Amino acid sequence: MSSNVGMAVANGALPIIAYGLLIYTWYIYVFRVCQPLLLNQDQAAMGGIFIFITTALWWFSLISYLRILLSHPGKPAQISPTIYSPSLFDISTMTTQPLSLRDEIPLPLLSLSRADGGLRYCTICCCYKPDRTHHCKECNSCVLKMDHGKNKRGSARSLIASYPVVIVHGLYGVWCLCSALPLVVNAVQYKDFLLDPQWIALLILAFIFGFTIFGFAASHCYYIMRNETTIEHINDRPYEVRVDFDPSGTNYEIVSVQCTDMLWDNGISLNWRATMGSNPLGWFVPLWGGMGDGSVHPYNPTVYYTVVERAKCQRMMLNPHSLCEQDALVMLED
Repeated sequence: MSSNVGMAVANGALPIIAYGLLIYTWYIYVFRVCQPLLLNQDQAAMGGIFIFITTALWWFSLISYLRILLSHPGKPAQISPTIYSPSLFDISTMTTQPLSLRDEIPLPLLSLSRADGGLRYCTICCCYKPDRTHHCKECNSCVLKMDHGKNKRGSARSLIASYPVVIVHGLYGVWCLCSALPLVVNAVQYKDFLLDPQWIALLILAFIFGFTIFGFAASHCYYIMRNETTIEHINDRPYEVRVDFDPSGTNYEIVSVQCTDMLWDNGISLNWRATMGSNPLGWFVPLWGGMGDGSVHPYNPTVYYTVVERAKCQRMMLNPHSLCEQDALVMLED
């Protein structure tokens, strides 16, 4: 009981501390570090530029963190299982079409499953779990494309909203440190200014939080470009991929894929836009989410066809006539 109370107090205090630090550092930078520059005719332009850049990053930080506070990590809305097939998926919008809208037999359908081929179903949330979805015990909800990390409620991090927060906070801290440090050194060394203790506070806070968060931002940018989450990066168990040869739900094979195979890596450009969105402004301010709804993710084409061929080989070894019958059906449809 006491631990729950402590967690609730900590979660309630965290936003206050975060916003307090943002407001305090902005005040010191603008009114203690840059204001003297505005009073100097030779340095007024530089002071104005520094204040503009700092204020812009500061506003981005405020807005992005507010989005984190107000956003839900992302719960699956589908009551039916989700699958991926190139013939059903629109890569330009990262959305998939329902099977019922198509008459022809699509390419084989892929989805993650249990080792026995059963669909991934959450009995707590009463929903099928799409690929890359996990149940968060702390927020007691399934989270789409779940990643490690907590927001202010202690729940699993919202992937779409959290990456811009990490990036823009890192940029804000590094900018404050790298731009304020030369000004402070110059003021103390050459202009005989008394050392303001709040200058030191700004530099310490900017160094600690700026480079710490910037390190997180760099690592997550690496994950984005590979289209993987922290959970997937440290995963050491193979994926069980279910290959449905038709929409019946009974004609399938299970293929075990090594965790080192990048199932959803589709190149840096598409990986980045899929997570961060196509609008560059949204990379810093999460007003727009990534592409798609997070329930279906396109498989790497090479991995997709490799898995399908392995499934066909398994089927041929167990029942050589089944695939021949399926190919005949496809020919009849054509």
